[in-house]
This record gives sequence, structure tokens and C-alpha cells, in this order.
Amino acid sequence: MAPDAGTLLAGAASRDHGRRASLRRPVNLPGSDTAPDYNPSAMSVPPLPDLILYSRPGCDLCGEARSTIEALLAARRDAGQPVPELVERDIDTDPAWHDAFFATIPVVELGDRRLELVTGVAKVRRLLADILDTEPARR
Repeated sequence: MAPDAGTLLAGAASRDHGRRASLRRPVNLPGSDTAPDYNPSAMSVPPLPDLILYSRPGCDLCGEARSTIEALLAARRDAGQPVPELVERDIDTDPAWHDAFFATIPVVELGDRRLELVTGVAKVRRLLADILDTEPARR
């Protein structure tokens, strides 16, 4: 007895379903211990810009600026606010940095903003808030 058209179509659909199922990503069921390999909401958030501190060895003001920045970043972290990566650049390692910043270190950059002769907490706090927060810091 030859199979009818409905049986042939049902078999083809079953085979196709098997192929499509093998291409699907695994689904985490409630109570499962595994987490997804990706986080779509995290991918839509642009990365924070680095907070760059231009300094040089032996610069007392640079050391004070570093301590101030580290304290501000720790406070932001504790408050659950966005915290950029602190990147310190020694101006003695690059002639262009040396020429540009020798007379004005410590210099702080975040995004497209720059502060020169950074010595106070208020200016750095305002810079962080203006660039990273949705509401700017009080002036």
C-alpha cells in the first residue's frame, strides 16, 4: 500500500522540525543552573570611556590627584554608579604627551573633556557626573 500525500507531508514536516530544532539556541528553564552565553541588554549599553590621568614619577600633585580619583571612583562604585577604568599615562614615555602636558600635570581626560592642574575633588566629581550620569552634578 502506497502512503498517501498527507502521510508524506507529515513525515517531511517532522524531519524539517528536527533540523530547525537543532539550530536553535538552548533555552534555560526556570531553576536551571546555567546562564545564557550572552546578555542582549548589556550589549546595547555603550562601554564607558576610560578615565585617563596624565602624570609623571615624582610629581606630588599627580599622587594627590590619583588618590582623589581613586577615592571618588570607590565612592561611585559603592553607590552603584558607573565607574570608568582609571588609566595612568606617564608623560615621560611619550614626547607628544610631555610637550602637551608638562606644565599642566596632573591632567585628567574623560571622553572628550579634559581638566588640567587637577587638585580638587569638586571638579573631578563634576566631570564624572557630567559624562557618566544622566543628571549632571550640582555646581
